[in-house]
Amino acid sequence: MGGLEDVVGVLNDVVAHLPGGDVRVGQAQMAEAVARAIEGRSHLLVQAGTGTGKSLAYLVPAVLAGERVVVVTATKALQEQLCRKDLPFLQGAMARSGRDFSFAQLKGRANYVCRARLAEHARNRDGVLEGIRADDALLDEIDNWVVDTTTGDRAELKSPVDDSLWATLSMDSRECPGRIACAYGDDCFAELARFAAAASDIVVVNTALYAADVASGGAVLPPHAVVVIDEAHMLEDVCADAFGAAIGQRRIERLAAEINTLLASETGGKDDDVVALAERARAWGELIRSCPPDERIDLDVSGLRPALMVLNEDLAKLHAEVGKVDPVDVDSTLKRLRLHSLIDSARNDIQYMMAATADRDAIWVERREPPILVVSSIDVGPRLSSGIFAKATAILTSATLAVGDDFGLIAWRLGLRDDLLTQERIASDFSETESESTDSKRPAEPTKFESLDVGSPFDFRRQALLYCATHLPDPRVEAFSEAWLSEAVGLVRSAGGRTLGLCTSLRAAGELRDALRAALPDLRVLSPEDLPRARLMKEFASDETSCLIGSLGLWQGLDIPGPSLSLVLVDKIPFARPNDPLSMARRERAELEGRDPFRTIDLPRAALLLAQGAGRLVRSHEDRGVVAILDKRFAKGSYSRALIDSLPPMYKSTDGARVRAALERLAVARNDLDSGS
Repeated sequence: MGGLEDVVGVLNDVVAHLPGGDVRVGQAQMAEAVARAIEGRSHLLVQAGTGTGKSLAYLVPAVLAGERVVVVTATKALQEQLCRKDLPFLQGAMARSGRDFSFAQLKGRANYVCRARLAEHARNRDGVLEGIRADDALLDEIDNWVVDTTTGDRAELKSPVDDSLWATLSMDSRECPGRIACAYGDDCFAELARFAAAASDIVVVNTALYAADVASGGAVLPPHAVVVIDEAHMLEDVCADAFGAAIGQRRIERLAAEINTLLASETGGKDDDVVALAERARAWGELIRSCPPDERIDLDVSGLRPALMVLNEDLAKLHAEVGKVDPVDVDSTLKRLRLHSLIDSARNDIQYMMAATADRDAIWVERREPPILVVSSIDVGPRLSSGIFAKATAILTSATLAVGDDFGLIAWRLGLRDDLLTQERIASDFSETESESTDSKRPAEPTKFESLDVGSPFDFRRQALLYCATHLPDPRVEAFSEAWLSEAVGLVRSAGGRTLGLCTSLRAAGELRDALRAALPDLRVLSPEDLPRARLMKEFASDETSCLIGSLGLWQGLDIPGPSLSLVLVDKIPFARPNDPLSMARRERAELEGRDPFRTIDLPRAALLLAQGAGRLVRSHEDRGVVAILDKRFAKGSYSRALIDSLPPMYKSTDGARVRAALERLAVARNDLDSGS
């Protein structure tokens, strides 16, 4: 294992090159646990709070393992941080002691410019490619960039490129015919990135790409002995999407239009089968529009199965017709290959959907225009068990994995199912009595796992106050709407802005935004509708008295240390909508298995999401502030202990006047600091 036995010593050497230069207690505990898991071929669930330094805690033993390790992050932004900051630093620090390693970043195919599409675009420069026009200066910039870039990664471009234009310059996995079939395959940026990953010790990907690898049976990523999944609390939902399928009117219409373009070049007119497919797409849209949105659907009862069968037959005919086209140039060759891939992808999704069963999948119509029929896996555990845990040693980490101090639920839902996870343990996971130890029942590899909570180096009792507005009406009654907005305005006024408003719905976010703008016109109130996310974060961080208000998209991934954030405001406990199709299906599944649906599905999800939201407040040792939850059920519900125990150990209060006074003192102190007094 090449040095895993001295992982803390190596970690000390590495951290010595950082400002401060001290290994944190939790960081050392985590590094040792990761090393033991890799060496013992056992899986590890490790909860590491904000400020632990978990990146180095898993990267150092990953490098020392001497085997290829895939590191999975929740977002592309975290990928960039690892590959542009953490790994180059670690590479330099470890090289000083003679330990060399290589790393590579791998993204989904659509992130890389496609040389074939770029060549097609160049030949059509004076016209319009697939209905998209672009500024000549931008196209010149892209042309010049392609000459110099070694990666072809969209993120390298200095100027922003509209998604619709980028779609004409790239290919996603559904349409790419593959390296061997493509005339530009040997120089393909996406393939070069895959080759680099296959030759590297550490490969960094995002969760969506890793889920795609599992869904494909391992066809996306190079073989690896160890996988580290950061922000692992997101794995279940990302995989549920990746393991599913979606068929909407627009997808079929666009496919029909592209097929028509190719076939019309042969015949000079519209093909009857293409016309039939376009009409079928519109009929499909009307059919699924007639279904109740966001409710579970039975394909047979709803009459959707016959329509899916007809779509599949139509696409099969057109696949054969496209295959008969004799390409006259490079463009038509590429288009034919692309269309075959797109048709195959659509047919695969249709066939997957028709094979769906009520006990395994949830099917519903997604509320958008035009609507989309979606199928998603109710239980991703079996596929993760065979696709991850049976193949590699898995390190799963996040600031929020356990509910209270129990890792059992997330282990169960992700497929780590062995004798350590009895149904009795699952059903009583929120019980205040301790379960009987089952260490003696530990099974053989590869299903065994360990769990660890290394805490956080921050002093939450000194740095943060947890406030619950127990005097407000119950959120389920009409009077709550006006009351919570009034309470929120008062808190934000006391804080002098400096607020992150986390709402459980778009409607609530809009109401809070409008209420703050009306009552506190001197404060800048930002929302995701105003600016792109990256710029939104920058504006909020740079304007100390601004407020940022949004819904579930803001609950995770924000890192705003410093004086710009003193108040995290939560309108309600983030329970899933009662009629959310996937949640409904999971509840039904839990009930069939003899488990309490609320305590095994709804409450854990709410607890983890609430912990993520509250975790936005304290990001450094200097941060101070309040987490305000305006839902009285948080403190007075029968399940409040589970929610409270899932949050950092903050000082607690239900006294609104005291909390407002604390925020006012903090605002005065920060204003004095800013003015230099």
